Amino acid sequence: MPRPLCILLFVLLPLSVSLTRPCLGQEKDSDSDSDSEAGSDATAAIVLSRQEKPLEFETLRGLAEGAAVRAATDAEGKGPVRFTVEWNAAKVRIREREDGDREVRNGKIQERVSRFPKEDPGAEAPAAALREAIPAVKRTYGILLPHGFDSGGTSTAFLLKLAAHEDGFIFWNDVFYDRQGFRILGDPGAPLLGRRGGNLLTSPSGGPARPEDYFPGVWKSSGSHTMSAGERIVTLRVESQDHYGGDGAYTTKGTLTFTADSPEDGKQAGGDGDASANASVDISMTGSWRIGREKQLVTAGECKTGDIRGGDPFLKKLLEMTVGELLKDNGEPDESWLISRGPDTLYLEGRKLGLVSEMKRIKTEK
Repeated sequence: MPRPLCILLFVLLPLSVSLTRPCLGQEKDSDSDSDSEAGSDATAAIVLSRQEKPLEFETLRGLAEGAAVRAATDAEGKGPVRFTVEWNAAKVRIREREDGDREVRNGKIQERVSRFPKEDPGAEAPAAALREAIPAVKRTYGILLPHGFDSGGTSTAFLLKLAAHEDGFIFWNDVFYDRQGFRILGDPGAPLLGRRGGNLLTSPSGGPARPEDYFPGVWKSSGSHTMSAGERIVTLRVESQDHYGGDGAYTTKGTLTFTADSPEDGKQAGGDGDASANASVDISMTGSWRIGREKQLVTAGECKTGDIRGGDPFLKKLLEMTVGELLKDNGEPDESWLISRGPDTLYLEGRKLGLVSEMKRIKTEK
């Protein structure tokens, strides 16, 4: 089936490469960041700790339920201890980073955080809270997942436990996350840390909730993602409204819009160079929805698109290719895990690909 419109924002097309900003702590660590087992899915993160006492073997054993935990030092027995935490389907390597002077290190983190309000409108409040906490950071731990985040959510759950134990934060993929794994600052296209691999729903009172507490109803999703396409920098914005009816009917209406990073980009591509030069298309989907056997959301339907509008030939072609990705039909319904952040914010995590979208409740239906 075609992908739901709210998921498309987080699909990186083969023709584009994600635009990356300078990342905190991307320096290579000879022991933790260069693992001979690391494959193409390997990913690295940093845990910012406010604990004075360093991590110990028994602490990690308690946090990593069901895992084999190993500790090692370098040949001379000097330097920080390296830990390996391993399950059948997941592996995590941990080593305290040797950052030198604490004040200098925390000053660099503050400098990185100070950039986010300019990059991310509306981020001033979380940036201020994070900036206030940074002077209390005592240690930083380099994290390497040689095989990436496992689809069952084991490695993600462990990192969240570790962050909670350390009274700290997680920095991954140029995004700061809290100890629940929700984005504080950074790319809106990465609202959750790692993969959850299951439903994580909570009611307003903090107790367990059910998918039926969120559906049927009307939800909206919106967001933008900046990327490089050839020699140009472009931004894709998606806005949609999704109606999950009480009769099982599913409808979506939305708009995809590509904009150039600057008017000069439009001129180079043969457009008129106007600052508003863009390309957009309206899209609708109709189909059905249900709650699956494992309480995941299942949707299926057909997608229709209108005519592509805009005066920039390059952006129009890029949007045409994007729509082609959206319309691809794999013959299967789309299944998503449900993760809630309060009663009116819901994340869908694609069960197979792990793609995440954020939705806001408009109204509830009976």
